[in-house]
Amino acid sequence: MSQTDLANAVGVTFQQIQKYEKGTNGIRGSRLAAIAAALQVDLPFLFAAKDAVPDDAIVDKFITSPEGVRIAKAFARIPESTRATIVKLAESLANENRGLQ
Repeated sequence: MSQTDLANAVGVTFQQIQKYEKGTNGIRGSRLAAIAAALQVDLPFLFAAKDAVPDDAIVDKFITSPEGVRIAKAFARIPESTRATIVKLAESLANENRGLQ
Protein backbone atom coordinates (compact mmCIF):
# COMPACT_ATOMS: atom_id res chain seq x y z
CA MET A 1 0.00 0.00 0.00
CA SER A 2 1.38 3.40 -0.91
CA GLN A 3 1.68 6.22 1.60
CA THR A 4 -0.97 8.10 -0.36
CA ASP A 5 -3.40 5.17 -0.19
CA LEU A 6 -2.78 4.79 3.54
CA ALA A 7 -3.21 8.52 4.09
CA ASN A 8 -6.53 8.48 2.23
CA ALA A 9 -7.70 5.47 4.24
CA VAL A 10 -7.05 7.16 7.59
CA GLY A 11 -7.90 10.75 6.61
CA VAL A 12 -4.52 12.50 6.66
CA THR A 13 -2.04 13.71 4.05
CA PHE A 14 0.71 11.48 2.75
CA GLN A 15 3.20 13.97 4.23
CA GLN A 16 1.69 13.24 7.64
CA ILE A 17 2.14 9.51 7.06
CA GLN A 18 5.79 10.19 6.21
CA LYS A 19 6.19 12.13 9.46
CA TYR A 20 4.63 9.26 11.43
CA GLU A 21 6.92 6.80 9.69
CA LYS A 22 10.06 8.83 10.39
CA GLY A 23 9.01 9.56 13.97
CA THR A 24 8.97 13.31 13.34
CA ASN A 25 5.40 13.53 14.64
CA GLY A 26 3.77 11.53 17.39
CA ILE A 27 0.63 9.55 16.73
CA ARG A 28 -2.55 9.20 18.77
CA GLY A 29 -3.78 5.75 19.69
CA SER A 30 -6.98 6.13 17.68
CA ARG A 31 -4.97 7.07 14.56
CA LEU A 32 -2.66 4.12 15.14
CA ALA A 33 -5.68 1.83 15.35
CA ALA A 34 -7.00 3.29 12.09
CA ILE A 35 -3.65 2.64 10.41
CA ALA A 36 -3.63 -0.96 11.63
CA ALA A 37 -7.17 -1.43 10.29
CA ALA A 38 -6.24 0.09 6.92
CA LEU A 39 -3.22 -2.21 6.68
CA GLN A 40 -5.35 -5.17 7.82
CA VAL A 41 -2.98 -6.09 10.66
CA ASP A 42 -3.50 -6.43 14.39
CA LEU A 43 -2.46 -3.35 16.37
CA PRO A 44 0.40 -5.19 18.18
CA PHE A 45 1.97 -5.94 14.79
CA LEU A 46 2.79 -2.24 14.44
CA PHE A 47 4.95 -2.52 17.55
CA ALA A 48 6.83 -5.61 16.36
CA ALA A 49 10.45 -5.53 15.27
CA LYS A 50 11.01 -4.49 11.67
CA ASP A 51 12.01 -8.02 10.68
CA ALA A 52 9.00 -9.62 12.39
CA VAL A 53 6.54 -11.24 10.04
CA PRO A 54 3.02 -12.26 10.94
CA ASP A 55 2.51 -16.03 11.01
CA ASP A 56 -0.01 -15.88 8.14
CA ALA A 57 2.57 -14.17 5.93
CA ILE A 58 5.15 -16.84 6.74
CA VAL A 59 2.71 -19.60 5.83
CA ASP A 60 1.63 -17.85 2.63
CA LYS A 61 5.22 -17.30 1.54
CA PHE A 62 6.16 -20.90 2.29
CA ILE A 63 3.17 -22.64 0.77
CA THR A 64 3.47 -20.66 -2.47
CA SER A 65 7.18 -21.45 -2.85
CA PRO A 66 8.22 -24.39 -5.04
CA GLU A 67 9.63 -26.18 -1.99
CA GLY A 68 6.46 -25.58 0.00
CA VAL A 69 4.30 -27.08 -2.73
CA ARG A 70 6.56 -30.14 -2.96
CA ILE A 71 6.57 -30.63 0.81
CA ALA A 72 2.79 -30.22 1.06
CA LYS A 73 2.22 -32.80 -1.68
CA ALA A 74 4.65 -35.27 -0.13
CA PHE A 75 3.28 -34.70 3.38
CA ALA A 76 -0.24 -35.45 2.19
CA ARG A 77 0.92 -38.90 1.06
CA ILE A 78 2.50 -39.78 4.43
CA PRO A 79 0.40 -41.88 6.81
CA GLU A 80 -1.30 -39.74 9.43
CA SER A 81 0.33 -41.71 12.24
CA THR A 82 3.78 -40.60 11.02
CA ARG A 83 2.98 -36.92 10.41
CA ALA A 84 3.27 -35.85 14.07
CA THR A 85 6.79 -37.26 14.21
CA ILE A 86 7.76 -35.32 11.10
CA VAL A 87 6.32 -32.09 12.51
CA LYS A 88 8.30 -32.57 15.74
CA LEU A 89 11.47 -33.19 13.72
CA ALA A 90 10.93 -30.05 11.62
CA GLU A 91 10.28 -27.94 14.74
CA SER A 92 13.40 -29.34 16.40
CA LEU A 93 15.54 -28.54 13.35
CA ALA A 94 14.09 -25.04 13.16
CA ASN A 95 14.84 -24.40 16.84
CA GLU A 96 18.43 -25.65 16.44
CA ASN A 97 18.98 -23.35 13.46
CA ARG A 98 17.44 -20.33 15.21
CA GLY A 99 20.73 -19.69 17.02
CA LEU A 100 22.77 -19.97 13.81
CA GLN A 101 21.07 -17.09 11.99
